[in-house]
Parts: sequence; structure tokens; C-alpha cells
Amino acid sequence: MRNTAGGVIDAERAVMLAKYGFLEASISGPATVATTGTKYWTANVTNAGGNISYAWYWNGQFVGSTQTYARAFNSLYDGTAYLELTVTTSVGQRDEAQKLVYITTGGPGGGGPIE
Repeated sequence: MRNTAGGVIDAERAVMLAKYGFLEASISGPATVATTGTKYWTANVTNAGGNISYAWYWNGQFVGSTQTYARAFNSLYDGTAYLELTVTTSVGQRDEAQKLVYITTGGPGGGGPIE
């Protein structure tokens, strides 16, 4: 079978989505990091069927695969970073969430990269 866009329909995935619904992922945790030390973010997932897999990305680079992501800060620079999360399940569900994190650790230089 083909869908209207010309791609092949994954019937098993369609049945699983009908049974479980669409996965919804979000990130809880700080949007502003104003001090040095370790900060934590947690993946919140609803409507998951089967086993859940997590993939965290910091400025586009893979950094972890657990429900909670921790990052230590000790920077002399202020800046922003993108925290991204991709969640998939063993029944074919998938969702992504993003969070813009403002880093204001108070260094004298300011404006440098946060990696």
C-alpha cells in the first residue's frame, strides 16, 4: 500500500499508533543556568506504548540516553544552548522536544561559546 504522499505505509506502526495514540515528549528543568554546578533535565513522556528510548542532544551533539540528563557548568562565558530530546518506543512512536537554555554564569569575558 502507498499513502497519498507516495511513500509506503507501515501497517504495523499504524495499528500501534491507533492503539496507543501519539507519543508526547517534553523537557522539564531549568531554562536559565545562573550558577556553576550540575543541572538536571528530565524527559516527560505521555501515551508511551512499549519500551521507551531516550536520546539527548546538546547543541546538536549526542550526550545521553537516560530519562534524566545532567550537565556540569563551570564556564566564564554567557550564552545560549539548545537542549534537544528524541523519544522513541518499541511500538514505533516518536516525538521530539527542544529547550533553549540561557547560560549566565557571570564570567568577565561574556559572549563566548557554550559547548
